[in-house]
Amino acid sequence: MAHIQSDGTKNPSFVLKRVDELVYENRPKPLIQHEHDVLLEVNYTGICGSEIHYWTRGQIGPFIVREPMVLVHESSGTVVKVGTEVTNLKIGDRVAMEPGIPCRRCSACKNGTYNLYKKMAFAAIPPYDGTLAYVIVFRASPISLLCYTIARAYSKSRLDFARSFTASITFKYSRGIAIESAQKLMQENDLSNGVDVAIDASSFRYRLKDYKTALGIVATSAINVKRLIMKTVLFKDAK
Repeated sequence: MAHIQSDGTKNPSFVLKRVDELVYENRPKPLIQHEHDVLLEVNYTGICGSEIHYWTRGQIGPFIVREPMVLVHESSGTVVKVGTEVTNLKIGDRVAMEPGIPCRRCSACKNGTYNLYKKMAFAAIPPYDGTLAYVIVFRASPISLLCYTIARAYSKSRLDFARSFTASITFKYSRGIAIESAQKLMQENDLSNGVDVAIDASSFRYRLKDYKTALGIVATSAINVKRLIMKTVLFKDAK
């Protein structure tokens, strides 16, 4: 997690130029260009595994870094300006940011399944810039689902942390035939009758109101999300 600071006159951004080359750049501060736009001052941002892939490999599947790109998409911040048609946010509100930008006009978007929009613009997925900058513009909307919580380490393995945090049982997958791994999972954890619900959280798209639901759960302290923060660093130390 990086804490972003600024002298208020520039827009420092953390940019991936190419594989293994990260730089700080002062980019122009964005402006409100649409009546539903919101100008945000970024306060905190998390680091996703996708950032590591782009940094070390330059691509994830068909998404290839061909031009310099601002990294990161898991950010929170403070509203500093709103468009004329924005009614659900005001200056000073603290928000979590929706990294995906749908069209809001197609049948999928109108039905509340904007996660299925085929041309989704997603922050820090080439060719779109991410949110590790001082000031950014986002379209006002709901965001994602916090469906499971696992961190990389606390001087322990991911599975150890998962067990201490939320999981009642864990299973370490080894490469091979999927059906054999599934059978081994059931045998080791006494799941002879299978499970009622399975959630693939390795790469999922959230739906309408999922993020609102997740924030509501956090607000009630049902989940201690602070335990997910392994370390906090200043923006200037992001490298």
